Amino acid sequence: MRIEDARRQEVRAAVDEPPESEVDEAHSMDVPTLISGLYAAAHGRTTWHAPLGDLAAYLDLWLVQVGTVDTRNGALLFTGYGGPGATPEASLDYVRFYNTIDPRIPAILAMPTDDWMLSDRHHDAAFVRNSRFHQEFLIPHGGGAMAGAKVLEVDGMQFMLAMVRSHNAPPLDPLKLPFMNQLKHHLGEAFRNMLHLRSTHAELDMAKELLGPFDHPMMLVDETRGLWHRNAAALKVLAQGDIFKEQAGLLMCRRKEDNEALTQALHAMTRTPAAGSAAPARQVLRLQGADSAPCLAFVSAMRPEQTMGAFGRAVRALIVLHDPARRRAALDPFIVAECLHLTPAEARVAVQVADGANAKEIARRSGAALPTVRTQIQRVMEKAGVSRQSDLVLRLLNLPASVAWH
Repeated sequence: MRIEDARRQEVRAAVDEPPESEVDEAHSMDVPTLISGLYAAAHGRTTWHAPLGDLAAYLDLWLVQVGTVDTRNGALLFTGYGGPGATPEASLDYVRFYNTIDPRIPAILAMPTDDWMLSDRHHDAAFVRNSRFHQEFLIPHGGGAMAGAKVLEVDGMQFMLAMVRSHNAPPLDPLKLPFMNQLKHHLGEAFRNMLHLRSTHAELDMAKELLGPFDHPMMLVDETRGLWHRNAAALKVLAQGDIFKEQAGLLMCRRKEDNEALTQALHAMTRTPAAGSAAPARQVLRLQGADSAPCLAFVSAMRPEQTMGAFGRAVRALIVLHDPARRRAALDPFIVAECLHLTPAEARVAVQVADGANAKEIARRSGAALPTVRTQIQRVMEKAGVSRQSDLVLRLLNLPASVAWH
């Protein structure tokens, strides 16, 4: 026996890798690399798309999915995909419309942690024919039989793994179950490490320094809703629990509807966009407090290549809260910038325009050149969607009540 063959057998024995005869040679790759990719995604060093896609190719799957569910209300808090079925359209459709009627989730949640939910055994042909989830979403997008399991349960949160075959493809081979169990074990450990890493915040010293001085509640969240940082103002909000609370290291909204809106926003911020398109940089959510009063949540994408890695090595979302009911003596440049997508310099000019200053006065106060200030005012008007300065003043004085809700 060649040394290379002996080493491959040792690796397969260590991780319960299926024999080569059970895996398409065209999709073969190093199993320890596959598993290390799951740990890298859980640690925030890469997105889930790449390692889950590698796993889908290795096992000849249409889709591999991980997700987190709140067991108290069944709300989907996070989901990550990889494989041919992980198109932007299918991913967004699932998060927006179909996760709430996915019959596989309650079936997985009802299974023991050491077992698998096999959809071909739990959902017969008649069930599939009458299932909106299957007929409107899964089958049209190309999905078929699935094997799913719980990998970790922490403080009312269920972390799940699902492996989906293509439509009309045979179900997963039961001979692969030992390997799937090994993957489930490693994924559970990866999620445990992820929760511990968030609690230490080892890589975010710079973010703490940047966000700490603000009196607006600010939170740094990843695609799984994991809280990586909360400034002092945000800690007070979380302690009150009127709008947000922290549970097992995850950011939770008080209302289910707000949870769904936040899930969609985070998904849009962190997903890989389709070719030729760009993921949104910012969204504004209108959340509701315990007293039914609205609260604005500005959700902005923090991409490492644009922030010099100050907010971590993976894409994260900065959430800034603002309570419109709390009137200030003057407009807040920070909130004006968030509402209208202005630069800090444009926001400072906008606030002075709202206070009645003209371009010459603003230039004199700031020391900037008059043409520069006039250009900034014009840019503010364009971003505010107005053509007259009087309309700009009116728009600014009605912020953030006039923000278009998403």
